[in-house]
Amino acid sequence: MIEYEKFFNYSLDLFVIAGADGYFKRVNPAFCNLLGYTEAELLSKPYSSFTHPDDIYKVDQALKSLNAGHPAFLVELRLLAEDGTYRLLRWSGYPDLEAGLIFAIAKDQTLQDPETQQIRLLLDSSPTAVFLVEKSGTITYANQLADRIFGYRRNELIGKSIEALVPPRFRKKHIGHITQYMEKPRLRTLGSIVNLVGYKKNKEEIPLDIGLNPVWLSSGMIIICSVINAGTNNVHLQNLIEEKKNLEKSKTRLERLANRDTLTGLLNRRAFERTFVNDLSSARKSGKSISIISVDLDRFKEYNDRNGHLAGDALLKKFGEVLIKNVRRGDSAARIGGDEFIIILPDDGYDQAVNFGNRFHRILRKHKSFGIHVTISMGASTYVFRSKRTELKRIMKQLLSEADKALYHSKNAGPDLFTHFEDISSNSNV
Repeated sequence: MIEYEKFFNYSLDLFVIAGADGYFKRVNPAFCNLLGYTEAELLSKPYSSFTHPDDIYKVDQALKSLNAGHPAFLVELRLLAEDGTYRLLRWSGYPDLEAGLIFAIAKDQTLQDPETQQIRLLLDSSPTAVFLVEKSGTITYANQLADRIFGYRRNELIGKSIEALVPPRFRKKHIGHITQYMEKPRLRTLGSIVNLVGYKKNKEEIPLDIGLNPVWLSSGMIIICSVINAGTNNVHLQNLIEEKKNLEKSKTRLERLANRDTLTGLLNRRAFERTFVNDLSSARKSGKSISIISVDLDRFKEYNDRNGHLAGDALLKKFGEVLIKNVRRGDSAARIGGDEFIIILPDDGYDQAVNFGNRFHRILRKHKSFGIHVTISMGASTYVFRSKRTELKRIMKQLLSEADKALYHSKNAGPDLFTHFEDISSNSNV
């Protein structure tokens, strides 16, 4: 048994023994270190108190299976860490009905990407109270100033509904406002609505100025809620104005983090998809054409393997800079993964797409800043809208598929070629 105890304590995997009464019975050091609590703190509360409110139903479903004597595999749950963030853990549990215990092992699935870290740093340093609110209305983050304004201890607001900060007499009306806002989320700057009232922990009401900013992240849409105590004396008015300016700058940086590829500065995949749908909708409404061009760096994997990832990243960054400088106003360029790029040409038909592709090829061939000879393969596709009832998702899928086939044709026939899908002969093997 001593060997098993050592394995439990020394393992880097997350081990937990839980009881049917809803409490942890044993947790190993790796689990404590991940969440930032002591074992005593984790054992003193029901494990539902650490679970994200939206994931409670998953716990209930897993417990039903376990209590029936069946293992529960790969259940993803978000647990609240001591620093106020949520960690996404993937669990597998095994029941011991005779002992009334559940033996579980978990893996940390939380994405520690630079985007998330930079957003957190920005909000922590904000001179204004800031909340992050999910579409469900659940608060997932509150900076220290937000805690202070509403009279809560650090991280005490995490997991609460935003309605907790609204006076009870206004909550029913506020729920309706939130529902309408979530249907069409949009930027609402500070000062847009007057006479707003907040509700502190001690039940005191305070006048507020609130700004809302929707941001789309990998985990979905969140609302950045900025709050200023409007009861501040006029002596501090100038400070509030300056804080508002700083916050707007922070919001601009946040939007860039959420919508831009961190390496190249181009649109990321999520922003590309939203932009593409919007451009398709505009083209359908006006009855015009729309074209896209898929771009791939030739032999990039060989270059990356030969020179290392840092050199590969430097090459991608330089290519992104060249692409940004040479797309026209109204066009959009995105990096959708690795060395794959897509250019959207709104209102452009076949001729304009071909002209753009050939022009960009000439520009790249003359560019001297890469330090090496860089070539690209390109594939284009065009669609002309003739009906306002055309399904956008179908056309989006069609254009991406055709551009990919044209790109594949360029690579096979080239490299360093541009091909439009319409130019591929009917007997081409694509």
